[in-house]
Amino acid sequence: FLAGLGLALTPCVLPMLPIVANIVARQQNPTVKKGVILTTSYAVGVSIAYGILGAIIAVFGESLGIIGWLQNPVILIGFAIVFVLLA
Repeated sequence: FLAGLGLALTPCVLPMLPIVANIVARQQNPTVKKGVILTTSYAVGVSIAYGILGAIIAVFGESLGIIGWLQNPVILIGFAIVFVLLA
């Protein structure tokens, strides 16, 4: 869970910060307490999602051989193509 909280601060989450700030700023009666609750809810939600995914991979990853499967050149080339297309 603590690692998930740390992941909320990674660069891939940073594009969401303006969106969350906009949601917090557009509240009808913005207060510091309401802002803290909204932003904490966002951070905890992201942390829980990453934590659950990490736990699933930790439990099933080794037994199913996911790491070896993901090292297959066909899979790696497929991911590379997707990243190039998205870039």
